[in-house]
Formats: sequence, C-alpha cells, structure tokens
Amino acid sequence: MAIVHVVKTASAPRTTKPDRIAKHLSGVRQSWRLPYDRLIEKVSKFGEDVRGSPTNTYLSLMRGQKKSGIVQIKAKRMDIGI
Repeated sequence: MAIVHVVKTASAPRTTKPDRIAKHLSGVRQSWRLPYDRLIEKVSKFGEDVRGSPTNTYLSLMRGQKKSGIVQIKAKRMDIGI
C-alpha cells in the first residue's frame, strides 16, 4: 500500500508550509488565526531555532529538530500541549 501511495502522489504538487498551516486554520477554525500567530510570535522569542511546523493533524512547536509542544485547533478551542 505504501508503494502505491508514493507512486500516486509522486507527480502531485507539494503543499507549502504556509498552505498546510492555513489548512489547519480554515473554515470554522479561522477565528484562531490571530491567537496562533501571536503564540508563534511569543515562542519565537525563545530563539531563532523555534518555529511552528504543520503535520496532517496538528501543528508542532519545534526547537531545532526536537518537538517541544503541539497545537491542535478545534472549532471552539485551541489546545496547546507542552
């Protein structure tokens, strides 16, 4: 199954990081865009290597190559795990 997935998606355009973040913050979750941007702005002050990194189901807070927290956006709440 994994090989079939790779072959089918090989020619598909790659989604950019901002597009993947926007996917998490679209529709009923769009009201969380400003709080998420403020969170990233504040945690970025811990160092130049701190960043947000999108996955398929949540947004990771990374320091270097290590995950230091996660953010999951729901319609009525933004869950932050550190």
